[in-house]
Amino acid sequence: MADAPTIEKLNQELEVLKAKQIQANQDVALFIENAEKEKQGAAGTGFTGVRGCKKGTQCKKWLSQASDRKDDSIRLGKEIVALEGQISKKKKKI
Repeated sequence: MADAPTIEKLNQELEVLKAKQIQANQDVALFIENAEKEKQGAAGTGFTGVRGCKKGTQCKKWLSQASDRKDDSIRLGKEIVALEGQISKKKKKI
């Protein structure tokens, strides 16, 4: 039973990673939505009103940020799978 606290700690870490992945996915959706607004020429704070996704527009920045956050989400997903594997191994020992 010495592994029980370790499993609890791993479960807490797992929940933190899952929350971070959810936030990353929400960020991706937001950045893509903002890029689409920019492409349509939507005016407002932070939007240039220039149609399309041309060099130097905020649209390019939104898409870049979406790509970065998607990479974060993928990395977090791999960490989650690895952590779930560790938890499973520890549970089998008990």
